[in-house]
Amino acid sequence: IATYNKDTGSAVLKYKDRINFTVWSLQDTAINLLNVSTEDNGCYECAFLLFPEGPVRGQPCLSVYDDLKISTGYNISDNHLHANCLATGFPRPNISWFLSGVCEKKEKDTTNPNGTLSVISHISVNMSNVKQGLTCHISHRGKTINHTKKYFPVIPIVLALILVILVIVVGICCWRRQRKKHRGKLLSFINQNLSNIFIFITLLLDFI
Repeated sequence: IATYNKDTGSAVLKYKDRINFTVWSLQDTAINLLNVSTEDNGCYECAFLLFPEGPVRGQPCLSVYDDLKISTGYNISDNHLHANCLATGFPRPNISWFLSGVCEKKEKDTTNPNGTLSVISHISVNMSNVKQGLTCHISHRGKTINHTKKYFPVIPIVLALILVILVIVVGICCWRRQRKKHRGKLLSFINQNLSNIFIFITLLLDFI
């Protein structure tokens, strides 16, 4: 890739736009790699030609990484919960799932134009095996990230709503019945005392 000689100087060949000598010395030489990409990931060989000892070789390694990007998706059909977890980065991220019960799992790797790797994991699990939620577990460069989808079963929620509505309807019916009952008592009282009220009004008019 690049050489340095005390008499002729440095020679970077076709990588001159990406390699820069930062220390010019036969005793201590340093090279900077510029604009690195995933293709530069790996180990290189450094050779120092010494006289009369001969060549001294070393093997420095360059680790390239790209920030992790994650997206998830969920849907329910045919009494199954279908979940997708997509992780893109470099080096390759690993995906696993945390859930109870048996599930069907499929995984696919894709190499992107910039050299990063996309891993998509798809699972399908019966709703009876999903208790509270589903967790996509991504590990990358010694770090772990958990994406959890909280799940609340639809049927219990619907039943709870129906129960609440029934309680409200029964309460309204009881209230209306009590209201009608009190109204009936008032009308009965008026009817029973209507004659007395009429006599009182007549006597009052005669007195006037």
